[in-house]
Amino acid sequence: MGLACRLIAGALAASLLFLAGCASEVSPLSPALPGSALAVSTSDPAQRATVVLVATIEGLQCGEGRIVLARAVGAGFERVTDVSVPASYAGRSPVGVVLLAPGDYHVVSYACRNGANVTYLGTGGPEGQIPWTAAAYDHSLATFTAGRGETLIAGGLRIKRQPGSGSLLDPADRAIGLLAEGLSPAELATLAAANPDLTGDLVARPMVLSPGADKGNRLAKCALVVDGAGADTKPRKRKAKGDAPALAALTGPVVPANACRKGKGLGPALDQLVEQVN
Repeated sequence: MGLACRLIAGALAASLLFLAGCASEVSPLSPALPGSALAVSTSDPAQRATVVLVATIEGLQCGEGRIVLARAVGAGFERVTDVSVPASYAGRSPVGVVLLAPGDYHVVSYACRNGANVTYLGTGGPEGQIPWTAAAYDHSLATFTAGRGETLIAGGLRIKRQPGSGSLLDPADRAIGLLAEGLSPAELATLAAANPDLTGDLVARPMVLSPGADKGNRLAKCALVVDGAGADTKPRKRKAKGDAPALAALTGPVVPANACRKGKGLGPALDQLVEQVN
């Protein structure tokens, strides 16, 4: 039986039709970082799990998303890898796919990038650290277990806006709520259309929120910059064809940043670009 039949039955069949051309909405397989103890815990690639997951911030579309996965070490969490999620503009429903050794994993950070502007939840390292590049993190947002050789649909981490907590484009003090749930019908259809031959024991086992993860969280913002010797480096220009200049401006490429400095929100010009591509 094909992946579409295993993932989506009956009511979801129609979703596959309108999303049949959405292969670009699924991230390439992201191998765990070389040298990670968890990543090399099995020498047989066939025993690794294929994990499908996503994260979203309510009301905010992203040129790229980054989900950081870690394992518990002592009182903290050691980074294993980050999973890239493609652009979510224009009604797209992208998902991320990653190959992992069997074991328990924690989602410790999610970042939504639009050009050089980053909105994120969960970070580690010193002030100015790019949110998805820290070696260690203090808190877990959600957790899941990847089984040996299985294809795990780990679901989505949904970051919800709290009513009356301020402007979306100036989220430094925004209170948020968290929800862990299965993939949406559109996300499942995206996966099925892009990976018709995905194999393995298909398991739908959504991640669960970590204890206390849904309390006291705040979204933060920063802007990717180049510090030090390369500070004078100018952003590389990307030519956009047809009606895609706004999308190109938001998805990059950006300067080869080595820091992310806190900002007050998206500027007016970028606000307009967000409106154009949504």
